[in-house]
Amino acid sequence: MNNFYNKEQEILIRKSFVFTLDIIHYAQLLEEKKKNFIAKQLLVFGTAFGENMHNLQFIKSERSYLDKLEKAKKHAQKTKYWLQLCKYSNEYPKPNGLLTEVGELIETISLSSYQVNKN
Repeated sequence: MNNFYNKEQEILIRKSFVFTLDIIHYAQLLEEKKKNFIAKQLLVFGTAFGENMHNLQFIKSERSYLDKLEKAKKHAQKTKYWLQLCKYSNEYPKPNGLLTEVGELIETISLSSYQVNKN
């Protein structure tokens, strides 16, 4: 474990894992509705986000940690984009709470990045 890993990071990583599982379930729902393109995009970016967050706990240097955090944030933002398309399209099932969840994760990641930079 790295020296950036603390209780707050553990909670963030756990929330990210749960969010990634929620994305997988939502993507499965989209596939059932034959909405395969957006389902694939959500799987790609949503699981990449989760993987990057999971890997934070193993990084040793501050620079690598911040880079990985920024990469995770970018994947979360892309996931948010695809969820917004689903929300505002009449032809897609609504993402019920996933937009709020990803928005909160993006804010928390930004705060975490700020705190590491500040120290």
